[in-house]
Amino acid sequence: MHSCPISGHPAGNRDETDRNFLSISMISRYDDAERTLQEALGKNPNHPDTLANCIVCSMHKKKRQELVDRYKAQLETVGGEDHAWLNAEKQFRTMFDSAVASAIADV
Repeated sequence: MHSCPISGHPAGNRDETDRNFLSISMISRYDDAERTLQEALGKNPNHPDTLANCIVCSMHKKKRQELVDRYKAQLETVGGEDHAWLNAEKQFRTMFDSAVASAIADV
């Protein structure tokens, strides 16, 4: 079980940083969310959920792809390929590729 990168307390389904990110991002305050995530990374740069949230926040803020790729590579290293975000991304890519192939075949 992971611990919260800010408080250090064991995480349940949603740790403190994850909840903060979700509540901030729900109202599209990505600058505030980014600050919260950077603070969390300063305390624990290898927290898998924080890295996943950094990916999402960076994408919403249209950050350079290199930054997103760096967070993703770090998440793959520390979270393994079993992290929910990585699995969801793979599933979405597979579905997208399948839809494209189907659309091309129909032309």
